[in-house]
Amino acid sequence: TNVALRDEVAHGDEESGSDPHVWMDPDRVAMAVPIIAEGLKSVEGLPVDDAQIDTCAEDYVAELTALSAELEEQFAGLTATQRQLVTNHEALGYLADRFDFEVVGAIIPSTSSLGESNVRDLEELAATMKELGVTRIYGEVTGSDEVSAALAEQVGSQVEIVELFTESLGEEGSGAATYVDMMRTNGALIAEQ
Repeated sequence: TNVALRDEVAHGDEESGSDPHVWMDPDRVAMAVPIIAEGLKSVEGLPVDDAQIDTCAEDYVAELTALSAELEEQFAGLTATQRQLVTNHEALGYLADRFDFEVVGAIIPSTSSLGESNVRDLEELAATMKELGVTRIYGEVTGSDEVSAALAEQVGSQVEIVELFTESLGEEGSGAATYVDMMRTNGALIAEQ
């Protein structure tokens, strides 16, 4: 429901702390579109009327629904091990929940990329990655990958750092200039294992 989605966006997932990255799940974004459309109808001076807003919202929900199905199909061939995610910070929880991935660790155990990691946590995360056979670390295009590189070195040379768009859209031509493009790019990067 709209109230449940608003509460989720405002407060995050209570089990794992506040996670603002709700946009990493296109189904949840699709749930938000009608809420946004209703809000736009109360804005004076827009060059569109209520019917045009409703049509645009319906079209976008259909596009998001198709995107969700496309991502599900892209991820269908991934093994259980390939569905185990290590991230630079806790940004993929909603994506993991929607598409049946498991976040097994984060370099920065925080939903903010401004948090800090420590040596002991990195050693434990490296051991977990070795034990589970995880060979990818998902970083953020806009962030530094120094700590990710250090973790990858600890785990071994087979570890790859894959930079995703999790915090913002990209510039024109980046493959992430729109939300749908961003999610397609992220999906392709995750699926190409």
